[in-house]
Amino acid sequence: MKKKKIIIITVILFTVSFIAFILINERRLLAREQKEIKNYAKTIAVSLWSIEPKGPIEYLTLVCKRQKYKQLIVTHMDGEPFINIESELQGHIEKFLLSLKLIRTIVIRENVSYKGSVIGEIIAYWYSTSVYFYFYTIIIIFLLMTALWYFLSALEKRRELEIRAEFLKKMFGRYLSNEVMETLIEKPESSGLGGEKRKVTIMMTDLRGFTPIAERLEPEQVLQLLNSYFEFMVDVVLKYNGTIDEIIGDALLVLFGAPQYMPDSTQKAIACAIEMQNAMKEVNERNRMLELPRLEMGIGLNETEVIVGNIGSVKRSKYGVVGSGVNMTGRIESYTVGGQILISESVRKKAGEFLQIEDRITIYPKGAEEHLVVYEVGGIGGQYNLTLDHEIMGLNTLTREIPIRYRVLDGKQMGEGEFEGAIIGLSSNSGELRLHFELDLLTNLKLNLSDVSDELSLRDFYGKVVERLNSHPSTCIVRFTALPSEVDGYFQAALHLGAEMDGGSKK
Repeated sequence: MKKKKIIIITVILFTVSFIAFILINERRLLAREQKEIKNYAKTIAVSLWSIEPKGPIEYLTLVCKRQKYKQLIVTHMDGEPFINIESELQGHIEKFLLSLKLIRTIVIRENVSYKGSVIGEIIAYWYSTSVYFYFYTIIIIFLLMTALWYFLSALEKRRELEIRAEFLKKMFGRYLSNEVMETLIEKPESSGLGGEKRKVTIMMTDLRGFTPIAERLEPEQVLQLLNSYFEFMVDVVLKYNGTIDEIIGDALLVLFGAPQYMPDSTQKAIACAIEMQNAMKEVNERNRMLELPRLEMGIGLNETEVIVGNIGSVKRSKYGVVGSGVNMTGRIESYTVGGQILISESVRKKAGEFLQIEDRITIYPKGAEEHLVVYEVGGIGGQYNLTLDHEIMGLNTLTREIPIRYRVLDGKQMGEGEFEGAIIGLSSNSGELRLHFELDLLTNLKLNLSDVSDELSLRDFYGKVVERLNSHPSTCIVRFTALPSEVDGYFQAALHLGAEMDGGSKK
């Protein structure tokens, strides 16, 4: 705005100065012309009384032709022209300007005197700017100033829009791919409240056992841990044109196929999930360098029809998704363990023949009227050609079993009470458990240590059945999903003791 004011003031000052210069210069020129005409009059007076009549006429003709006057007339006393010369410069342009009254004709008359007697008159015609010229000049300058004002305003508005668009890209580009961002910017009408039914592929991710991890860290470390994790995950999601609908704590809700239609949304979602799981290796490598805890993530995928659109009020709204399919995706994800991808039947059918399935599992989600079949993903072929990297951690058989108490949190045996069991093998994230009865795959367990101090026995830890051993139906492999530091320390001590005893027996 300040620049525009300076420019306008400069234009006004220039206009006033220009008009003043023309007026002053015209008066100066007029005075000079009158002086020159007087000199011509003296020359003509002498030439007219020359002995050789033809000589003066030729001389005057030559003098007149060299002048800038459009017409020069020398008359006798009776007014009859003695010499009448019209300039060769007078043409169509001058006639056109005269018709517009942008120029005017100035007539300068001077008597021709000889020895004190007036013997004739010299009349010179030439052109000068008229009052209409200044009037039109002011109008033109006003129009130019107005155009300049609108031009500068448009530039300023465009710059503001560019800054706003850049701000939106920085703010929402973290959650939307470039393609989706460009669609929303090019079609701002799509930002209005309202929604539509659409079939999309929904992804939900969650960090396993993050709550107990966060409890033993400083707030700054928790944020550092999450930011490092999301930095990798968001980059992968945007690579596959996913739309990050929500970041809730350590969880991600991602849409494939909205707001921009995506014919291969299911395949992209699966490929994205595999690459996200494989990226956890880099996440944990960075965490190790920063002396932060190791993280594990579970991913659930579901293809379903939902309502997508802008939800909220005119003042505050967000692009979101509504439907029972969202809740079902969350239930599927809740059955995953770290490093695992579970998909619904609808995703399996849509993904096609390139999908690599490692297991078919029946689960009993809370609130569901019947059981649900999910599939564990191992890879996807075709144009993506991705395989899920499995981190193999061998179980160490314990020399002394660790007695436990456990409760079944879901499945057929949910709520049947507390049972006793034992841990007979351990790794850094799993255990081989001998239980009271056989459990379904992906059954969630709440566990406590027995025969330990009261304080340690009250520390709950959680696990999920990931494998059943055919040799012993009530024995299974449980993946620990939440492990307090005190329980983890107890397990590490048991593993260390077992290793020492194995070493001593070998000696």
